[in-house]
Amino acid sequence: MPTLRSRVFNTLPLTATNNTMNTWTAVMQWLRCIAVYVILVAATLHQTQGADDASEWTTVQRYSCGLATVVDSAQNVWLNDTAIITGASSTYLDETGTPISGISLDLMPVFASHRVVDKPFDLVYTLPLTQSGMYRVTLLFCEVFFTQADERVFHVNVNGNRIATDFDLIAQAGASHIPVTLNYTTTVAQAPSSIHVSFEKVAKRNKPILTAILLEYRALPSSLSTTDSKFSTVSASVEPPTVTVMTTKTTTTT
Repeated sequence: MPTLRSRVFNTLPLTATNNTMNTWTAVMQWLRCIAVYVILVAATLHQTQGADDASEWTTVQRYSCGLATVVDSAQNVWLNDTAIITGASSTYLDETGTPISGISLDLMPVFASHRVVDKPFDLVYTLPLTQSGMYRVTLLFCEVFFTQADERVFHVNVNGNRIATDFDLIAQAGASHIPVTLNYTTTVAQAPSSIHVSFEKVAKRNKPILTAILLEYRALPSSLSTTDSKFSTVSASVEPPTVTVMTTKTTTTT
């Protein structure tokens, strides 16, 4: 099969060097061929990169915080989080039966149970990462106890970096029983590795809580480097965290 270069440059007339052809015309023909070659190469690279970058996020694991393993109607398994936590914590189960906005009945058990961060507030989640690539962590929260803003306020850290300051679930959602998600994306250059999630209590405010965790994976696009001198295992490609209020009509704030 002829190469891209040969397909372009073989179109140049053999008479380009003939003494009967004007030298300027020959030069222009060469330049046109070069221009076509460059355009075709650029288009090929763009097409390849586009196909590579189109990889979808796939779910690695789902965790239900504080409750036994839950299987939803789509047969998704939400594992109990006990195996991935260290530090002091307890669980809180909302048994009022109050509906959670925008959540189907089969997911109600997930959003009714919560992990509460206790003194000395050293709870850490360690999420194992088994292969290099891009990872997205979605932390799901839902305030089911308090009804006013400024009652439960806390900070959220991922890998030692503050991603949410003075995080107030009621202030974010506007009311109780409305899920709020906090998303964090990072690129792992060398596996195995891990993502560490921790919380800080704000003085004179109530304890941090967490409802569920979703961990997703995406293959690393070839156009994105996996090396970064600032990190040994987790490289710098970190998207700013986004906060999403999960209601019947989803809205996003940052």
